Amino acid sequence: MNYEESINYIKKISKFGSVFGLETMKRFLARLGNPENELKFVHVAGTNGKGSTSAYLSSIFKAQGYKTGTYISPSVFRYNERFLFDGKMISDDDLALYMTTAKDAVEQMKKEGENLPTAFEIETALALLYFKAKGADICVLETGLGGRLDATNAVGNKLLAIVTKIGMDHMQILGGSLKEIAAEKLAIVRGCPLCTVEQPPEVMPLVYSVSESYVAKGYELLSYSDKGQTFSFEGMKYDIPLLGRHQIENASLAVLSAKVLNSKGFAVSDEAIYNGLKNTKWQGRFEIIDCVKGKLILDGAHNEDGANALYNALCDYFPDRKIGAVMASFKDKEYQKTVEIISGAVDEIYTVNAEGERSLPAENLAEVAAKFVKAKAFKNIKDAISEMFVHHDVVVVCGTLSILKEVKALPLETL
Repeated sequence: MNYEESINYIKKISKFGSVFGLETMKRFLARLGNPENELKFVHVAGTNGKGSTSAYLSSIFKAQGYKTGTYISPSVFRYNERFLFDGKMISDDDLALYMTTAKDAVEQMKKEGENLPTAFEIETALALLYFKAKGADICVLETGLGGRLDATNAVGNKLLAIVTKIGMDHMQILGGSLKEIAAEKLAIVRGCPLCTVEQPPEVMPLVYSVSESYVAKGYELLSYSDKGQTFSFEGMKYDIPLLGRHQIENASLAVLSAKVLNSKGFAVSDEAIYNGLKNTKWQGRFEIIDCVKGKLILDGAHNEDGANALYNALCDYFPDRKIGAVMASFKDKEYQKTVEIISGAVDEIYTVNAEGERSLPAENLAEVAAKFVKAKAFKNIKDAISEMFVHHDVVVVCGTLSILKEVKALPLETL
């Protein structure tokens, strides 16, 4: 297959949905020669902050000189960004090559009457094939959903498991309480230490039940601007380009993780930690873009904890500005709570449809928003942003990562 055929193939497979469990994934990897057995992993789970923490840690590894594979989901701006090597996206040719390899194995499984892998399982296998071929020294794997039955949990050779902040999300699959959700995510800890952050009180006993666990705490924000932040952690000062108080927690977790790895013989210097954090790149997380008519902020907040982080960042960075929000959401998200929290920092919300069949109709989202602030549904995001800039000099786009790609494609110099 070429690149276009590969993208069409994975889109077709995606329509069949997800099946949670590890048996099919293990058989699939065996057919591919178990590429995971020749790799080393840092496995990352959590409700919010997985992507940022993975980005910090991958940048630290790169600064140390390690050949670093990073597997993330979902992609926001281009499909290839799920598969990173030393911070760069997989090439179209390599993606087509390894997607074809994966498809050939799927077809053989189909002929023999086996259960077939899901799209996420195929993508995970593709990442492992790619990282093996590139000779990765270390791979940062982000779970897709949960942990215990996530396809990424089929790998061994884990040097470290990381669990970022745990909150209420995907309750229909992971459980209706924080304790149940945490148990699913903490199940990635197999034969390795755990690094995490201070979790809700009902979750901490589960953290401390892990034989070797480390908790990032005691970090302090020292200064911030729209260019970055400075914080202290364990007696050291660090600079990061990502904005918002919540990023201090994510960065501190990455620092702790690097230091634990170093203590276990996987060398990571203080200099690499400092430089890695400073040079981290991660789009769509309280990303501020200067437009003709004001500031445009892109943020993927789509659940209660994410909304709280965005609310705090808006209050910190724009305390005396008139802020409007353009939002979209999916039907299976707790959009009512997200809207309620965001409405505390804005005085008007315009709504649009998200991408795909899971989209909550813009009209329905506007009805919810109207309970808190002025609200209106729009047919397209360009008109929503343009109209919002007529009345506001700060506009935040949020509710789901899926609409950020559409925003980035707009001629921002005209907004």
